[in-house]
Amino acid sequence: MLVMSTTSLLCQGDDFIRDGVRRLLGIQPTEGEIWVNRTGCEWPGAGTNIWRVVRNMPPPDEFMPHARAFVMAGTPGWLNGDISWCHWCMEHETPIWLIGVGSRQHGEDMLKWIKPQIKVATARDADACAVLTEYGVEHERFLEPGFHAPYFAPQPKDLDVVLTFRRERKLHEEMQPCRLAAYRGLYAKFKDRIDCVLVHEPNEVEFARRLFGVEPFFSHEPRRYADIYCRARHYVGGRVHGAVPVLAAGGEAHLLYNEAKTETLTGYDWLPVRCYRHPDWEQVELGLEGDNVQERIAADFAAHAAYLRARVECE
Repeated sequence: MLVMSTTSLLCQGDDFIRDGVRRLLGIQPTEGEIWVNRTGCEWPGAGTNIWRVVRNMPPPDEFMPHARAFVMAGTPGWLNGDISWCHWCMEHETPIWLIGVGSRQHGEDMLKWIKPQIKVATARDADACAVLTEYGVEHERFLEPGFHAPYFAPQPKDLDVVLTFRRERKLHEEMQPCRLAAYRGLYAKFKDRIDCVLVHEPNEVEFARRLFGVEPFFSHEPRRYADIYCRARHYVGGRVHGAVPVLAAGGEAHLLYNEAKTETLTGYDWLPVRCYRHPDWEQVELGLEGDNVQERIAADFAAHAAYLRARVECE
C-alpha cells in the first residue's frame, strides 16, 4: 500500500499530480492507496479535518504499518501539515518519497530531521531544488508530475480560447480590484474567441456569472476539466493546473499569475507559456510556439520514471 499526501476531488491540480505520480511509479492495479489530506491533517483525532470524516478515514495506526512508503508531491504544504505522518515514518522507518515537490515551504527545516527516511526525491522548480540542496537531499529536477497524467493527450482543437477565472489568491501582491480589472479586460479582449469560461472552486461560480455575464463551467470531477483543456488551442487564466493540461495536449498558455511557483513552467524555454502580473494583462497576445513539446514531455516522463523506479526498487 502507498499512503499519499494529497487531496481528492477538492483541488483539480492535486488530482492531476496524483495521477501523474501513479503513472511515473508504474503502480500496479492491485496495489492499494490511501490519500491523506495534505492540509489540516491532525493526528491523533480528526480535529477539524472534515475531509477525513467524509472519507471515513480509519485511525492512521490501522494502515500505516502496511505502507510501502509515504508519498509527498506537489505544493503548497508538502511538509507543513504532515508532521504527524513524518513522526510515524521516523519512528517505524517507513520510507518517504518526495515526488515532484515544488517551491520553498513553511516547515522546510523538517528536511534535516526526516532526511534519513527520504529514499527518493525529485523537484519541479528551482526553489525546491535550492532547498533540497541546502539540506543535502539528493534529488533531480523534472517536469511537474501533472504533465504526465494519462488522460492528457493531443486532441482535435475545437476550442479556441478557454479562460479560467481565479477569484483570489493569498500570495498575489495585487489588490482585488486590480485582479478583477485584469479578468474583465482579458474577457473583453478575447470575447469573440472564448469558447469556455471555467472556475476551479464552487465559491467562484456566482462571482464569475456576475463578472462575465455567462455561465461558467465548474465540476468536482477533474477528468471533465481535462476533457476541456486538452481540446483548447489557447489557455488564459490564473491556474497553473489549467495551463498544464493545455500545454501537455499541444496548446499554448498565458498565465495571469507570475511568482516563484510559475517557474515550474517558465523554467523550460521550449514550453509555449508566458506568465504575467495582473497589471500587465494587456501584454497577452496569442500565438506562442513551442519546440517539440510532445517529444520533450515524453522524454521527461521516461527519465523521471526511470529515476524513481531505480531508487524505489533498491528499497
